[in-house]
Amino acid sequence: MSFLIFFLLLLSAPSFSAPQKKEDASHWKEFTMEAYSQLGEFLFQEKSYEPAKNVYQESLHTSTQLLEPTQSWVALDLYRVAQLDAQQGRLQDAEKHLDILIHRYPSSQWIPPAKELLNLIRKKVGTEEGKKVPTQNMPLEDESFLILQHLWLTVMQSQWAEALQLSNQFLEKYFQHPASQEVRLLQATLLWKQGQSDSAQKILEGLWEQSKNSEFRNKILYLLGGLFWEKGAF
Repeated sequence: MSFLIFFLLLLSAPSFSAPQKKEDASHWKEFTMEAYSQLGEFLFQEKSYEPAKNVYQESLHTSTQLLEPTQSWVALDLYRVAQLDAQQGRLQDAEKHLDILIHRYPSSQWIPPAKELLNLIRKKVGTEEGKKVPTQNMPLEDESFLILQHLWLTVMQSQWAEALQLSNQFLEKYFQHPASQEVRLLQATLLWKQGQSDSAQKILEGLWEQSKNSEFRNKILYLLGGLFWEKGAF
């Protein structure tokens, strides 16, 4: 699974007025939900399990305020919360989240591990040793993931120049990576953060032209709107 980084956009984007229209508010909630989900995944990979669970739950809470939340993120949240519940012995809570995942998102990539975990839980329930169900955490370790992880940390530490350098490095080496479009968005945001709004605009406009069928189209539009607002270009 790719390590996605939209939460970094929330941390680094220059501020502008909060959305006023109902549809804009909905886009912001969707953006926030996905950001929470990805922050939760980062914390999970860092083995910060309790903070990760809290953030996943925030993502799930935000998803209930959306008419059509992004299914892949809701499925991830449900599986990880169930996984952490199982590790902590809350088997009924884990089973509830797994049932929701399996019945609501049957085509999700998380269905096979969810079914496996659910079967394990049901075998353990009612036995003396069934108070906890250990589950395996398998963080990605390939170079692309490590670069993205380093990129995350530099943004968290407000090291904008180094973060921009890492985003450039990632895109040069992994242009076809599933996370490349997110990294381009981050690259534009970092340029904007450092006052290079023209370069940021060029990247965002290029992404917009390629985004007709992209799941990131609303986010590109949101960032372009913020950039134009700052420039006073209407």
